[in-house]
Amino acid sequence: MDRNQHVRAEEMLQYVCECLGKHRESFFLREAWERRGEVNEELKRYEGALKYYGTALRDYRAYAKCPRAPVTDEHECRVLCGMGRCSAAIGDDDGALEYYGAALKMAQAQNEFSADVAGIVVHLSNVRYAQGFLKAALTDYTSALKIYAADGDEAKQAVALCCIGNVHRCQGEYDKALARYSEAVRLEEAASPGTLSIAATYHSIGLTHLGRGAFSEAEQWLRKALALRVRLALGGVEEAASNVGLGNLQVAQGKGAEGLVLLRLALATRQKASPGRMEEAECHYCIGVALAQGKDPAAGAAFDAANALVARAANGGQPPEIQFWERMFAGKGAPPRRAGGAAPGAEPASVLRDIPANVQTGFDVMCKKHRNGARCKLCRKSGASVEDCCRDHHVDIIEPLTGKYKGWDYRPGIGCK
Repeated sequence: MDRNQHVRAEEMLQYVCECLGKHRESFFLREAWERRGEVNEELKRYEGALKYYGTALRDYRAYAKCPRAPVTDEHECRVLCGMGRCSAAIGDDDGALEYYGAALKMAQAQNEFSADVAGIVVHLSNVRYAQGFLKAALTDYTSALKIYAADGDEAKQAVALCCIGNVHRCQGEYDKALARYSEAVRLEEAASPGTLSIAATYHSIGLTHLGRGAFSEAEQWLRKALALRVRLALGGVEEAASNVGLGNLQVAQGKGAEGLVLLRLALATRQKASPGRMEEAECHYCIGVALAQGKDPAAGAAFDAANALVARAANGGQPPEIQFWERMFAGKGAPPRRAGGAAPGAEPASVLRDIPANVQTGFDVMCKKHRNGARCKLCRKSGASVEDCCRDHHVDIIEPLTGKYKGWDYRPGIGCK
């Protein structure tokens, strides 16, 4: 949905909540609060989303105590992940880690090495990555990748591979990063070509070549990412990321004036969309580098603005992206970064124990159709799990010409392998 559709959806959900508010016992009211949280999150109204998610969580927990209530741990886990995403988006890393930790505990109680667990681990590791705990993030990204590989989910494998590549890039291990990104591109282009995820991978490949000093390759990949983002009409925030990369490419080639135009454009977009975030600090820092290249005294103010944002951040550490730019611009006219925020402390422990070689993810015995979440109409109606539907070889019978549903049957060898 585009932004206008999300706004209309929020207005409709507000009306639904007002109507259902007269019937506090209604399960649909809890779901309406959750949907409002999701819509506000899509609109980047993170504080509002947190409020609605919190209301849904409170009501789910209260409703779960009622006899025969259709509330499961899945509902609560889903809401906790939403709260984690919103907390991370506003820079509340401690809150994000608390919500993700609670969701992870619930998911692990069902299956320690399920795809759901891997998804939460990736979100949690994103927060660790943003805090500068690269070693801990790398360990858990790798664990999630193993689970996705056992599950056979190539799209999610690509996500984990990109995350691993980002860690290697920020550590200056460019060859390792490119190897991971290449694997991700191969999987993404086969599973879902022309998506935002692939654009982000193209962008990361461009930054890696930029870090290596391969400017021609860097421009090729950065412009490829920008073209896809423009074609998908994803808004200014995504294009701002491309402008930062292309602006820094100009600066690295000694074209500070051209780079400043793109960097200031990106800063204006980010300040409007999400002021006070690390993305804004990144823009200020890179503008400072460009100004310093031309010996402009305003460079100091740009560095101060970046440091002030970093010092205000929940983690108090130095964002990996700024570490990357500092390494790339070292000795190229950028003054040393002034102290702003404490360095990250000791690396946190992994959130997963070592994964056994014969890990059972809960989906290993399922056919591709059921592994993708499909259930027959009977199981959807009864609430039976996807695993049960696959184990019993349930398939829907569809009229070939009309597409009408005619019932279900046991059909091993057709619905399941």
